[in-house]
Amino acid sequence: MTNGEITDKNNSYFTMKKSDYLYSLFSAIICIFFVIFSLWGSFKIGFSATYIMLFSLLTVFLYDKKTKPSIFSLICGVLSLILSLVFGYTANYGIKYFSSILIVISGGVWFLSLSGKFSEQNEVDIVTKVFTRLFGKTFGAMGKTMGSLFNNENNKIKKLLKALIGVACAIPLILIILPLLSSADMAFEGIIEKIGGVFFKRMLQIIIGLIIAPFIISYGISLKKDDEKEPVKKELKTIENAYLASFLSVLSVVYIVYLFSQLAYFFDAFKGILPGEFTLAEYARRGFFEMCVIAGINFAVAFIALLLSYKKDGKPSKIVSVLCTFISLFTIILISTALAKMILYIKNYGMTVLRITTSGFMLFLFVVFIALILRCFCKKTKVVRVALISAMLILMLLGFLNVEGTVAKYNVNAYMKGNLKTIDINMIEDLGLEGVPALYYITENVNDYNYQKKAREALRKINLYYNTSDRETGDWCYTEHQARKILDNMF
Repeated sequence: MTNGEITDKNNSYFTMKKSDYLYSLFSAIICIFFVIFSLWGSFKIGFSATYIMLFSLLTVFLYDKKTKPSIFSLICGVLSLILSLVFGYTANYGIKYFSSILIVISGGVWFLSLSGKFSEQNEVDIVTKVFTRLFGKTFGAMGKTMGSLFNNENNKIKKLLKALIGVACAIPLILIILPLLSSADMAFEGIIEKIGGVFFKRMLQIIIGLIIAPFIISYGISLKKDDEKEPVKKELKTIENAYLASFLSVLSVVYIVYLFSQLAYFFDAFKGILPGEFTLAEYARRGFFEMCVIAGINFAVAFIALLLSYKKDGKPSKIVSVLCTFISLFTIILISTALAKMILYIKNYGMTVLRITTSGFMLFLFVVFIALILRCFCKKTKVVRVALISAMLILMLLGFLNVEGTVAKYNVNAYMKGNLKTIDINMIEDLGLEGVPALYYITENVNDYNYQKKAREALRKINLYYNTSDRETGDWCYTEHQARKILDNMF
C-alpha cells in the first residue's frame, strides 16, 4: 500500500486512490447541492447548475488518455449539457420531464464511452446498456464501493471518515434535542424560532443528499474500476428473405389500397380543406392518433425486418429494402397529413401547448423514418442514434422556444390580425407566469375594454399566486423572471 491505496488479494474491494476519495467527497457535496437547489428549487436553474457540476466531476474522474470517446458519445455529452440549460429557461414540466430522461441516457452514453464500456457497434441496446449500468450494476457494486472507501489503512483518511460518520449520526439526534431545549428555555426558544425553520430544513436537505450520495459515488467508482469489457458483438439470427418479403408485401398491398381510397382525404388535408363529415377537432385528433399507432407498428416491422433479413456482403435483400422503404414513405405521408391537419386546426382555433408539443413529436417521427429509409440502403445509418439526437434537438427547440409564451403571443397576434375571432383569456391565465407578457400586451394594445379588464384581473391573480418573496434557492428560470419583472412594475 502506498499513497493511500489499498489492494485486496481476494478482490473483495476496489483498489482505492486519493482521487477516488476526492471524487466521493465532491459527489456528496454535489448531491447536497442537488437537494437544496434542484429538488427544493422545483428543478429549474438549480438542476442546470448541479448537472453541469456532476457532469464535469464525472468527466474529470473517468477521463483516461488511453481511452478515446466516440464522436457519437461526445455529441451526446455536449447535447446533454445544453439540454440541461432548458431547466433554467422554461418552467414547462412536460418538456423538463422528457428532457431529464434524455439527459440521463445521453449523459450515460458519454460516461460509458469515457470508461471504455461503450462500443461503436451498438445499435439497439443503447438505452438498455445505460440503464443497466445506472441501476443494476451501480446498486450491485454499492456495497463493494462503500466497503472499499472505509477499508483504508491510512490513518488520516480513517479519522476523517469516522468524523464524517459521527457528524452524520449526530444530525438526527440534534433534530430531536433542539425542540426539547427550546421548550425548556424561553431565550433559547427565541433563537430557535429565528433560525429554526431554516436550520431544520437545511438539516433535512443534507440528510437526503447524503442518502443519495452513495449511489452517485458507486456509479462513478464502479464505472471506472470494473474490469468488465464490452462483450463481443454476436451476429443476430437471420430470417429467410422469402418470409420477410411475403409478409412485407401483404402489408404494402393493404397500404396501397388505403392510399388510393384516401387520396381525396389526403389532398384535403394538404389544401387546408375540412371534409364535411368532420369537425376540426375530430379531424385533427383522428389524424394524430391513427398516425401514432400505425407509425409505431411500421417502425417496429421495418426496423426488425432490416435487422433480421438474410444479408449478402452485409447488405439486406433488395426486395426487403424496397418494401421497407415503401412502408416508411407511407408512414411519412401519414405523418405529413396529420401535421397538415394540426396546422389547419391551429389556424382556425389558435395554439395550445398540447398542439405544439404533438407537432414536435410528429417532426421527431418524420426524422426517424427518414433515417429508416437511409438505413435501407446504407448500413452505416444508425437509426436509434439519429432518434436520440433528434429527440434532444427537438426538446431543446421546444424548451428555448418557451412553448407557453409562444402559444399566448401567437393567439393574441392572430386576434389582432383578424385570424381569430376571440382571445381565450382563461387559457392564457392558466399558462401561469409564461402567459404574463401576452396578458400585459392585451392591457396595453388591444382596443377592447372587456379584454383589457379580464387581462388585468388575470394578471392580479397570477401576481398573488406566483410572485412571492419566499421562494426556495434555485427556484429561478428566465421566462418566469421576465414575467415577475412585469408584475413588479404593474403592482
